[in-house]
Formats: sequence, structure tokens, C-alpha cells
Amino acid sequence: MKTKLKFLVFLFLALNNLFTFSQSLNIIYEDFAEWTKKISLTGYQFVQSDNQSAEYIAFFTKDESSLSLNLTFAEKFLVYKEEEEFKNTEPYDRNGIKMVYLSNAASSKLISLLSKGKVTFTLAAEGSPLDKNTMEKMFDNLKIAEKWNVGNDLGNSWPAEISADKQIPNVEIQRIEKTPIKTNKITYEYHIFVTMNASLIAELTKFTQKFKGDLATTDLGDFFFMCNDADSIDQLRENKKDGETVELIFYKK
Repeated sequence: MKTKLKFLVFLFLALNNLFTFSQSLNIIYEDFAEWTKKISLTGYQFVQSDNQSAEYIAFFTKDESSLSLNLTFAEKFLVYKEEEEFKNTEPYDRNGIKMVYLSNAASSKLISLLSKGKVTFTLAAEGSPLDKNTMEKMFDNLKIAEKWNVGNDLGNSWPAEISADKQIPNVEIQRIEKTPIKTNKITYEYHIFVTMNASLIAELTKFTQKFKGDLATTDLGDFFFMCNDADSIDQLRENKKDGETVELIFYKK
């Protein structure tokens, strides 16, 4: 019964999530779209942005030429090896960011691997190619690294958004990750990775009793809580040995 309830909660989150969030990108499309409307590209006029599943793109025009800004998952960086129509060059390191510049008579691209943010960002000029220095300056002026090369690891201290009465004390936190979702019901989620031990079992027992829930799902008012590794304390004891990692999730309403 607990497993079924847990599945239903995850299904609810997934169905609310289909049109606005890409797990691969770990970035909300609306944030990208809003940013592209605010940035300034001298001589270029914003046309539109689009969400193509795990790929966000914005279009700008200038006379007979166009410029696109593309944000996609990190693995896409290697696509430069498939760009047969370009005069390919090898990737190079610029200020700690791996880049590759591609160009031909009609187009140019600057592809950047933002490893901390786990995304690839591409500037692509069509109709009137831009030289390497111009595209690098454009990358800097748009502050692309500052905006999108940001990880989601929050260290090992409880986030301020989770009030003290809803935190689980006396547990060994390994790391905390924050993931945006932005659905009708959920805005983001915290993944809190802790170490399995007797103290964790004791504190989770008190925590679930306090909020009249269990590890499958507990309503904290402004958060939903669940354990990703078990539906109950007994099951957690069976599934995890001392010293192993346990994943706790807090879904912000």
C-alpha cells in the first residue's frame, strides 16, 4: 500500500511536470525565456524563444542575418564532431570553460561546455558569420557563464527555506541538491543525502510521528517529504547498511 501511494505521488509530480521542465537540463525553461527577453544584443532584435524538450533556444535577427542562443544538456557539446559542413577546430580552454569555434562561409558557432551547470550553450550566427573574437566577446557581455554555469550542490547545511521545525536534527548530511520543477503544485525539490546509522533511524522515527506520516510521503504543510530508498523505517533498516547513503526528498509546494 505504501509503495503504491509513493508511486502515485511521483506520478502526480510527473504529470504536472511534462510541459515546463527538463530533467536533463536541470533548468526551468521560463527562466531561460525571461532572460533572453532582457539581454541586449547590439543591432539584433529578439524574435522568440522555444522549448524543444531538452533544448531551449532563442532567436534574434539583424537585417538579413540571424543569431540563436541554444541551451541544452552537457553531452550535446560533442555534437561539434558531427558538424561536417563546418571547418572544424579542436576544443580549447578559455577561463576554465571548454569551447569550440566552428565556421564556414555562411555560418559560425561558438559552443561552450558549462560543466558546473551541466549544460552546453551555443551561440550560432546564420547568414553573416561572426569571427571567433566577436563571439567570445558576445559570450562575455551576455555573462553566460555567470548565469548558466552554476551547479545545484548546496553543501551540507540545511536550506533556510526548510524551517527549523521541519529539519531532521542529528543526522550526518553528505550533500544537498536543489532542483527546480515549477509545476502547478511544486516549485522545486531538495535532495538531501544522509548517512545511514542508528541516529538517522531514531530521528526519522520521531520526525514521521511528529507529522503523522511515514517515509513514503509526509505532508509538512509547505513541503511534501519522502525517502527515496524506503517506504517505512523497517524497510529502510532492511535496505540500507550503516555507512550507506540515504536520499531524503523535500518537495516545495
